Amino acid sequence: MQPNRVTAGLGTVVDVCERIAESTRFQLSILVVIVANAVLIGFETYPGLVATYGDWFVLLDQLILGIFIVEILIRASPPTAVVRGASSPAGGTSSTSRSSPPASSRASPAT
Repeated sequence: MQPNRVTAGLGTVVDVCERIAESTRFQLSILVVIVANAVLIGFETYPGLVATYGDWFVLLDQLILGIFIVEILIRASPPTAVVRGASSPAGGTSSTSRSSPPASSRASPAT
């Protein structure tokens, strides 16, 4: 048995979040929610609709907000490599860190 693993038969929570975030179904679902939110915002610009359906608009706004919060939580899960202890650029071992170029590539001052 491996320590520190939260399993649901599918792997760790981070693995599950990664699979969900990368799935086409999830991405298309979020796209549909974004479009629905845009349509709802458009409907909210009509005073007559707001007077008639204002309570429904508020309910839908809250529902969509909840969906977006869940999306952020799923997408914000740390990458698997970081969770499993792989070295990260923050540790100072990054190959992209900025340092002075080697002496052979520096131009020598003209005299």
